[in-house]
Amino acid sequence: MNKTINCKGTLIDFSKPMVMGILNLSSDSFYDGGHYGDLKKALFQVEKMISEGVDFIDIGAASSKPGSKLIDSDEEKNRLLNIFEALRKEFPDSLFSIDTYNSSTAAACLERGAVIINDISSGSIDPN
Repeated sequence: MNKTINCKGTLIDFSKPMVMGILNLSSDSFYDGGHYGDLKKALFQVEKMISEGVDFIDIGAASSKPGSKLIDSDEEKNRLLNIFEALRKEFPDSLFSIDTYNSSTAAACLERGAVIINDISSGSIDPN
C-alpha cells in the first residue's frame, strides 16, 4: 500500500507519524484567541514550530469553534493571504496546509504554494 503523497514535487512519506502545527489567524479562535493575527507574531510562531520539528503548518483564518459565524472568502483572504505569502517567502522549504471551507480561498492559496487544503466541512459549505 502506498503511504506517500506528492506535495508540489516533494514526496511525503506517511509510513511514520507526521506533526502538524496550527497557526490560527482568527481573533475568534477557540485555541489561542487569535494571538497570531499580525505578521510579526505569525512569523515568530512559525519559526518556533519549525524549530520544534513540525512537518506541516496548518493556517486558518476562520473560527470553527461552536457558535462561530461563517465568513466569506473575501474576509478570509483579507486575513490570510498577506501573512501566508510572507510565511512562504520566509520559510520556502516548509509545507503549508490551509484550513478553509471557501473554494476561492483554497484556490488562491494553492496558487501561492499551499500543499494541502484542510476543509473541515468536507465540501458541504462550498461544494466548489
